[in-house]
Amino acid sequence: MRVLSNVTILIFLFIGICTSCSQSKNNQIKEQSSIKLSCTEEDVLNSISKLENVEELNLRIEKYHYSIMFMITKDSTQNPIRYFYVVQVGYDNGLRFVVDQNYYYYCDTKEIFYLETLTDSLIKVN
Repeated sequence: MRVLSNVTILIFLFIGICTSCSQSKNNQIKEQSSIKLSCTEEDVLNSISKLENVEELNLRIEKYHYSIMFMITKDSTQNPIRYFYVVQVGYDNGLRFVVDQNYYYYCDTKEIFYLETLTDSLIKVN
């Protein structure tokens, strides 16, 4: 009988610990969902469009009667602590969207990184 009661106590302790962990995780999820984004797509596009490389690209493609275009994508991980946007800068050549530059914009620090596709590395712009 004594062995059974020790096992029962261990089971109740285990259930109590699991319940406590579950409640803690639910609280963390609620806190993360209540965090507001510190930037909007408009803020991101305004910052990216003012970059020297983007302005140079715009001048370069205007010679061919194209206009600069942006494709913006939200962070797929939905991590509110390091939330970022991916911005592709390019133009429409009549057949497809031609991407010339890729940028990452981090909302928490307002930092912009250029994606160097040859080396697959991020280079800080500002």
